Amino acid sequence: MANGMQSGQATKTKPIIVDVYAKLVDGVVEFDHDWKFDGDPTTKKGTIEVPPGSVGSPPARLQFHLHDDTGLKLKFVNPTCDAMWVSTVNKCPDARGDGGQISYDHPWGPKLLQVEDANSGPECILYYTLRFDGDAHTDPDGTQHPTYIYDPTIKNGGGTVPARDSFLTTGTIVAAAAALALIAVLFFWFR
Repeated sequence: MANGMQSGQATKTKPIIVDVYAKLVDGVVEFDHDWKFDGDPTTKKGTIEVPPGSVGSPPARLQFHLHDDTGLKLKFVNPTCDAMWVSTVNKCPDARGDGGQISYDHPWGPKLLQVEDANSGPECILYYTLRFDGDAHTDPDGTQHPTYIYDPTIKNGGGTVPARDSFLTTGTIVAAAAALALIAVLFFWFR
């Protein structure tokens, strides 16, 4: 194209690399993480920020790498849909779910969890729980493990509804508006 734009082609996004660290502090397993876009030398702390998408954008791949310094042989829970529970309801999930955004299409690995984030619809916060198995352990307060959990967040920048869904939604709205207009015309015509 003369203006340099390439219509209809999605740009392949770089995976987001998330390093999850587990350590034993005063008898309690504590977690922390940092993240970055693959190839970016700068790491960030806290909420993972997925930039806004657009029609045709591929989902964002998240790669969680577990670094276990607890001595408890931690590993991601198997299957992957039980290793990461997701919710959009202002709290960390206490049951399995994908938050309408996460797909678990990659094979399970004990130290690597890969998921796809659709990043579709409006901007939102995904509350998620990473879940780990490991050796039995009792915290000083009496809490027994496994399962070990970590509850950070993801900020989805949002995106547009994929083209096929957008067409269906727009088509439905247009059809509904046309039907209402026809009813109004018929109502006034036969009055």
